[in-house]
Order: sequence, then structure tokens, then C-alpha cells
Amino acid sequence: MKKIGVVAFALLALLMTEDAGAGAESDLALAYKFSPILVLTEDTGNRWGDIRVLKPEPVEIVGANSASNLHLYTFNLGGKVRDIESFDGWTPPLQRPGVNFSEDRFALLTRKFVYSGVPLGFKEQDKSLFTVQPRFDYPGNDPTSWNNTYFGNGPHAGEDENFPNTSYVHIYKTTHKAYSDSITAIQYFYFYPYNHWWNRHEGDWPRVNVVVSSRDPATAEIIGVEYSFHKAHLSYYNKFIHTLELKDGAETLRIEMPDLTSGFVFDPQKEIKLSQGTHPVVYVGAGSHGSYPFGGKILLHDTGDSDLGGIDQAPVYEYMTHTGLVLSTQADNSHEELWESYDLVLLPEPDTSSTAANMGLPSNMSWLGADVKWGNLEVDSPDSDPFTVPLLGVIAGQQGRESPRGPYRAGWEELNFFKQGFVGGKKWGFDFRRPFRYSDAPNSYHHWSLIGNETWSDTLSLTGDLVVFPGATLTINPRSVIQFVPGNDRHNFSLPESIADETLTEIFVYGKLITNGTVSDSVRFQKKSNPSWSGDYAWGGIRVMPGGSVDLNHTSIRDMAPPPAPPTGLTAQVGSEGVTLAWVLPKVEDPTITGWAYRAGTISGADTTWADWQQVGVATTISHLVEGLINGTKYT
Repeated sequence: MKKIGVVAFALLALLMTEDAGAGAESDLALAYKFSPILVLTEDTGNRWGDIRVLKPEPVEIVGANSASNLHLYTFNLGGKVRDIESFDGWTPPLQRPGVNFSEDRFALLTRKFVYSGVPLGFKEQDKSLFTVQPRFDYPGNDPTSWNNTYFGNGPHAGEDENFPNTSYVHIYKTTHKAYSDSITAIQYFYFYPYNHWWNRHEGDWPRVNVVVSSRDPATAEIIGVEYSFHKAHLSYYNKFIHTLELKDGAETLRIEMPDLTSGFVFDPQKEIKLSQGTHPVVYVGAGSHGSYPFGGKILLHDTGDSDLGGIDQAPVYEYMTHTGLVLSTQADNSHEELWESYDLVLLPEPDTSSTAANMGLPSNMSWLGADVKWGNLEVDSPDSDPFTVPLLGVIAGQQGRESPRGPYRAGWEELNFFKQGFVGGKKWGFDFRRPFRYSDAPNSYHHWSLIGNETWSDTLSLTGDLVVFPGATLTINPRSVIQFVPGNDRHNFSLPESIADETLTEIFVYGKLITNGTVSDSVRFQKKSNPSWSGDYAWGGIRVMPGGSVDLNHTSIRDMAPPPAPPTGLTAQVGSEGVTLAWVLPKVEDPTITGWAYRAGTISGADTTWADWQQVGVATTISHLVEGLINGTKYT
């Protein structure tokens, strides 16, 4: 797990942006205040192979902080092609206006230029005009080799774990006709080394735009959030009046967007989910890295969508409902099976004046200004189409998706205020696009991660595991009914089988769960009526996890699978640097028990420090030797 501290990386962010002007410290505080919470959900469709969950990485994972790591894809009309990894050995020497490779000042590097001569690795008889396309590179050329590098089976095994989870942030003021004053936009860019879905490519730069009322972190309030995915977007705006009149001389401007929300009280078909009042919750598509405001099974492409290569393709869905790692700038790295922290790096404003050397950027930020590609220029994809592949792909004999441009070249200061988002594209003279509306969102409660404090009222149906995170509190008001769809667990939260049933929805409490039922108005947990359900139990129950607490007042719990029977007769026989634990099996055989687990807590005064749970034995195990203890230390 990644453990580089937020404080250390925040300091790095300030150092990197010292040339960006005053207010960097204030901007960083603003960025942390509204930083999205990412749910790195798993794709469960299994249509595109073994898709695994990536984390947003710093650009150092592809060496973007140094010009020496640039690849130069070089070819001529004679079919001579090379991927060159050095600026030396070219005849004549490779030079570009305003670029100094040896000093890592390459902000003015263009994504395609012409070179006349003999590039490195070519012969004198090859001398001609060459087209050169600079790019960064992640090791490998296909999903298998990428996965081997990222997850630890290849020559660069596990290199991703050497880097902290990271987001790059750009903050700027702007104006819009729907607001009388200027507003502040916070753009959170996330870099993923590769995209493994139907549109495979190296490099991915998705973004989330958060719009706030002020650049002052002390007074700023959230106005709206814009989520982007697959050429589409959804924008949510707080307290927006659907019909607004603006006086402009003698004219009256009317703005109407019936799909816009009027608040942030969560309804997945209408409104956004905020945590702690300021942090948008973002579901990130595994493989695609699209940023969604909700989970569920989401229709992206209708039958006939051009992006999948023809009119006979089946509809394509993105699955956003299964367990994923949660990333938050507020995570304390406790329970790393649940969540990790991610750090923020402020991006400076590139200087586009003709006199600005290196666009005014420090050398380690030259990558921001450089108009280069972030990965292989072409990667084979299931949706390859020779009619839409750039000339380079045809010459190289490859087809597929082109790698993207970086934040400054794609998405910089781009806001789709009050505009309808579309999915699909144009092809063969036909327009296959369709509007993406809030009605496309799933209509049941699906958040598996509860990060901040939340209060539930009335009747709510759960279709997947709910995890109340450390430090979070879920309060349920009187007369509330929490229903569980029988036999339906979208999330399959991964825990040892002895304390989790992957076929039933459960509530895992690492923080606090409080029910405020009264004698006359109780709180109920029960199944949702389903005549076709024939199972014994509708849901798996409330699991109180390490550090969690539950306070149930006038609460009825029905239709729940019974908890495993507890062991009895626990004894501890102390030895040197160890202790032998023994227990008595339940008198009635319990098929839900598949093994046992223990954890050791060291006692110091009134405090106890707990180690992680350790699984031991099988269902019939009745003793275990705990080794590696320190003599003279008090344990529980």
C-alpha cells in the first residue's frame, strides 16, 4: 500500500508551484477542501477480459519530469519507422526552437514536426524528410504487458507501488452569464498509465471539475460539479433556479435546463452525493476511468453506436457497482483494505507569450506545456477501424486508439456549463450520438462507501454492501425502514468468509451506526418484498468491525442470516515470546464457520494498540500458537 504522507507531498506541491505567484498555499487549502472522493470500482461485465483496478499516478511513473524519457516515433514516406529513445546521435543534431533537451526544458516541444537528415539508428542512405512525434511511454504494448508491469509480474514488477496516489489541480476564475459575479473552477486531473477497456490505449487523463463561489477557502461554497466520461458529461448545480432572467440592455435572456438539480440532497437520478458537505463522491470506471456521480449498471452505447465499429454491435454498459478501493485526501491509511490517501499537486499557469522561455515553467514541469502524446501512438483495440486510424497507424500497420494529450492540451479551463452531454460519436456520415440524461442513472441506493456523516430517513432500499468508514457516522431517524433486496449483493465486499457472505447485502461498521428509534416510532431493518425469493435469509446482517461501534435504539432486525455461533472456553497459556490460545467449538455445528481469526492488542495504560486480524485454521481448529510476542509486554 502507498504510504507517502499528505503533508510531505503538499510541501512538494508548494515548492513545484513557487513560480506560479502568491496564493499557492491558499489554493492548496481550497483544493483539499473540495477534493473528490474516488471509488475505484471494478468492472464486472467480463466482456473485455481481465480488467484490473488502477490508481491515479504521478507523471513520474512514465518519467515525464525528464526529457531523457521521451520517445521519438520517427518515420518517412518510404516506410522507414523507428521508435527512438535518445536525442543524441542524429545527423545533423536534433534541435527544436526554444527547446533544450539537456536542461529538461521542453515545454515548447510540438507533438509532430519535420526533421531533415539521418535520425539515430538510420543509415546514411535513409537520409530524407522524417516526421517525428514525441511521446511518453509506459512499459509494454498491450494490456497483458501493462498489467505485468503495473501489478508485479514483469521486468518492472510492482513499480506503481513506488509512487503516491496523485491528482493534479488547476484553479482559475471565470465568469458565466448565469452568475452575476466571477466563479472559481477547480480542475482535478488524474493520470492513469493505461486504459484497458474496449478503447485500449496508453495514458489516460480524466478530470473532474468542481465549481465554487470563491477562491478563498474560508468562504468558498460548492456551486456545482461536472463529471466527464466517454465524450459525455453530467453537471450538477446547487440551488440553481431552472428559469433565470438576465437583463442585457433591452434583451431578456432565459436559461432553462430541466435536468439540472436544485440541491445536493442525494438522489442518484437527480442529485449529487457529497461527503462532509464539500467532497463529491466519484465512481471511477475500471479500465475506462470515466468519472461518474453514481454506481450501478450504466448504458453508454446503444445498439448501432459508431464507437464500437458498426451498426450491429450490442449495447455496451459500464458496471460501477462492485467493491473498489476508496481514495480520499482525508484518508488516514487505517484499514488499507478499504481506503488510501491521495495527494494534490498544484499546476502552474503556462505562459503563452512569445517571450516566455519554457512557457515560464520550471524544468520538472516542462511536461505540462509540451504538446506530446502520453503513451504509444497506436494500440490494438477491439473497436479498431482502418477508416478512422490516423495516417501514422496505417503506415505502421497498426490499428487502435491513439494515446491522449496532457491536461494543458486537452480539457484545460474547459467547463460545459448548462450544456447537454452526449455519448456516442459520428461515423460514415451518420450521427450516432444520443443525450446522456439523469434518467440513465440507476434508481436504487448503491453507495457502498460512506465516508462522512450521513443521516437516513423514511424508506431506503439497499442492493449492495454498505461500508461505514472509520470516522464516519451513519444516523438513522425514527420511523425509518431499511430494506434489503433479497439475495442481491452488488458489491461483494471482500472479507474473510467467516465474517462476510458474498451473496447477501451486509452493513460493515468501522465508524459509528446510530439508530434513533423511539417506543412509538421504531427503526426497522427488513427484507424488501419479493414474491420470487425463496431463500432462507434476505440479508447478511450488521458487522461491527475493528474500531466500529453500534448504538441501536428501539430497532427491530428481521430476515437476517444468524451470526456465526461464538466459541466458548477461551484460554491463553503463556510461554516465552508466545501464547497458546485454545477454545471450545460451538455445541451445534455451524456451516457458516469456515475458520478462525485473532488479533493482538498491546496495552499501555488505558490505551490499546491493535495489530491486524490474522486468519488461522479451519472450522474444526481448536487451538493456535501466537508467536513473535515481546516478553514483559501486556497483551489482550
